[in-house]
Amino acid sequence: MAPDVWVMFRPGQAYAMLAGNDGSGARIAFRRPVRLLFVLAIAASLLTSRGVSLRLIVACAECALFLPLLLVASAALARGRTVSLARAIDLFFMSLGPWMLWLFSLTALWAFLPAERAYELLEYRWIWYWAALVAFVWSCVIDFWFLRRVCAQSAVKAILWLTGQRLIVWIAGLAIFLGGSGWQVLEARFGW
Repeated sequence: MAPDVWVMFRPGQAYAMLAGNDGSGARIAFRRPVRLLFVLAIAASLLTSRGVSLRLIVACAECALFLPLLLVASAALARGRTVSLARAIDLFFMSLGPWMLWLFSLTALWAFLPAERAYELLEYRWIWYWAALVAFVWSCVIDFWFLRRVCAQSAVKAILWLTGQRLIVWIAGLAIFLGGSGWQVLEARFGW
């Protein structure tokens, strides 16, 4: 079974085994963050134009760069001294599997269905909200086991760290992503 899939379905067991296979070096540290950036850029390109172009991939990657950087910083802060920084980054990025499934599904819907059909399905947007909640909780469980098995944190410390990390990363991510347009939406909705 591929390590990323193993981590998604048996995170405690997978991380206990994978943490022992220590690797280091720039290739190990940056392969999954670069892959995430590429996937986000391709998805954004497909969502905005229903196609993939180098111009859009570069522009979307530039806009999405904050997310891998925040996650690399999170892995660096969480790792302690139990594994190398490169290995901690590599293992931490494995927890994004549930989000990738959600993103692939959303991208496929909007990129490959006719626009009229995709807009009709907005009536069922609650399904996407629930799916996002499932992805969020699932990735939290995976990250909990990353903190327990790879970073050797106690259960209480892992929960506290995970709560703080999620608050910081999600608030920063939403501020960066919605900063420019968010105020316009609030103004239009609440008449500010």
